[in-house]
Amino acid sequence: MKRSEVREHIFRILFCVEFCEKEEFEDQVELYFHGHESINEKTQKEITAKTENLIEHLDEIDEEISAHTNAWNLERLGKAELSILRLGNI
Repeated sequence: MKRSEVREHIFRILFCVEFCEKEEFEDQVELYFHGHESINEKTQKEITAKTENLIEHLDEIDEEISAHTNAWNLERLGKAELSILRLGNI
């Protein structure tokens, strides 16, 4: 699988997590991969690990994003846009 495809899957999972509690992450990932059986196990582990890393560092990533958004707080950003900005940090 291409790196761009991996990033796309990470984005989708990250976006889904925006609507759930962090504690529900594992369930969300399981549901996501249930709908994408064509992704092999090795790639699933890579996607999961990278997404977990992003979620573990969300506070630092969000601080970095906030430092560069003039007159915009994170609540004003759309969830898709915020997920894209967060994804840019891997």
